[in-house]
Amino acid sequence: MQLPDRSPTWKERAGGLMDRLFPERQFHLRTGGKVSFARFTQRAQILVACAFLLAGGWTVFVSISYVRHDTVLAAKNDEIAESKFAFRNLLGEVADYQKKFITITGDLEDNHSLMLGLVEKNATLQQSLTSVSKQLTLTKSERRKVIDAREALKE
Repeated sequence: MQLPDRSPTWKERAGGLMDRLFPERQFHLRTGGKVSFARFTQRAQILVACAFLLAGGWTVFVSISYVRHDTVLAAKNDEIAESKFAFRNLLGEVADYQKKFITITGDLEDNHSLMLGLVEKNATLQQSLTSVSKQLTLTKSERRKVIDAREALKE
């Protein structure tokens, strides 16, 4: 009886791949006529490969971050330059508005002085009118007296 073929699990496949990629290695060192061996185990090879992958990944990440940071920095510098330009324009506009405000304030002060002068003139004229009116009334009454006296003399 034959057993059904079962497919290997992912752990078995990964283990087989590791055995093929990282077999145990031995280094032969010969110095001064003496031969020595150094074993490089599968675990050590995997750790070194992981260290290289991490170092490479970190290098790629840092490089990309540097390039992106440089781009962001350039964009921020452009934005700052635009803000400075807009600020200078606003300062110019504020100076223009201050000049206009000073001109308008001067005109209002002149108008106020003119109005005060007119009010004083009006008060003086009203006083003059009142005194003339009193004089006119006084003159009318004196005239009436003169007319009455003339009439009395005629009789």
